[in-house]
Amino acid sequence: MADTFLLKRSSTPGAVPQPVQLQLGEMAMNTADGKVYVKKSNGTVVQVGGGLQDGDQIDGGNF
Repeated sequence: MADTFLLKRSSTPGAVPQPVQLQLGEMAMNTADGKVYVKKSNGTVVQVGGGLQDGDQIDGGNF
């Protein structure tokens, strides 16, 4: 049986998690923007990748 893996998430456009909201290495996603963030070992939160736009293709399907 597969385990469900959920990221912290926000549906507010432009929202970026604050460092106090994430543990080291924890990821968060903004579902409105399609952006993923991670907390680095220096305590900063950075965006991972460039984000997704409507119509982008992932594994042959729409995001």
